[in-house]
Amino acid sequence: ERTFLAYIRTSLVVAQQGVLIAQLFRLQAAEALADRLGFRRVGTPLSVACHCVAILVALVGAYRFWRQQNAIARGKVFAGGWELNSVGILLGCVSRQHADTWPWRCN
Repeated sequence: ERTFLAYIRTSLVVAQQGVLIAQLFRLQAAEALADRLGFRRVGTPLSVACHCVAILVALVGAYRFWRQQNAIARGKVFAGGWELNSVGILLGCVSRQHADTWPWRCN
């Protein structure tokens, strides 16, 4: 149960990051120049990507919880697995994309 709550907590943080990105990039849209790639054009897809990753993390957490409960019923416990690696890779990709498109990099 604690593991499932940890996945849900991570999912909520990624979703909050998506909302934060959308709001900050919309605030910056008023200052953007017309000839450059606008902050709104970059912020909206990045925000949507964060929300998609948040949904995927929640789904992976639910799958892992279901798998652990079935294993415990049989007297086994799973540790590690592809779920942890996939969540780490997804969060790393979103963080990397966020760092590459932050306003000080859009000059």
